[in-house]
This record gives sequence, structure tokens and C-alpha cells, in this order.
Amino acid sequence: MVQHLINVEHTQFEQMLLQLKTEQDQRLEALKAQLRAVNKLIDVAAWQYNVRTALTLSIAVAAAAETSAAAIAASSNADGPRSVMPAGAIGPPGVTMP
Repeated sequence: MVQHLINVEHTQFEQMLLQLKTEQDQRLEALKAQLRAVNKLIDVAAWQYNVRTALTLSIAVAAAAETSAAAIAASSNADGPRSVMPAGAIGPPGVTMP
């Protein structure tokens, strides 16, 4: 009789333990899903930061190239047209060498 009561209590204990484990697993699954969502959000934010950084760098390089091209164009226009020296000339045009 005592052994029967022990077996009944043990069975109830095992059932309660199984129920608690199931509840814990369900709570953990919800937390794991939230963690996956947060990790995905972090990945998207990192990707966005990398894209923004690359675009900022590209824009800066393009602006520098435009500035450089404008400076070269302005300096070549300020110098006037380039003259080509005739074949056999030694100095600048219009200057005679002794």
C-alpha cells in the first residue's frame, strides 16, 4: 500500500515536471524568436550603415573629381590656346636664339 502511494506521487511528480519543462520550452521559444528578430534588425542596421558609408565616400570622391576637373579646365582656359612649336624650333615662338 505504501509502495503504491509512492508510485502515485512519483507519477504525479513526473507529470508536473514534464508540464513545467513544456511551459519553459514554450517561453524559451518565444524569447528565441525575439532574439532572432533583434539579430536581424542589427544585421539590417549594419548593412544600412555600410551602404551609407560607401555612398558618402563615393560622393566625396566624385565631388573631388569634379573640383579637380573644373580646376584643370579653368587653368587651361586661363593660359589661352596652346601653340605648337614648328619643327626644328629650339625656343618659344618669336624668340630668336643667339
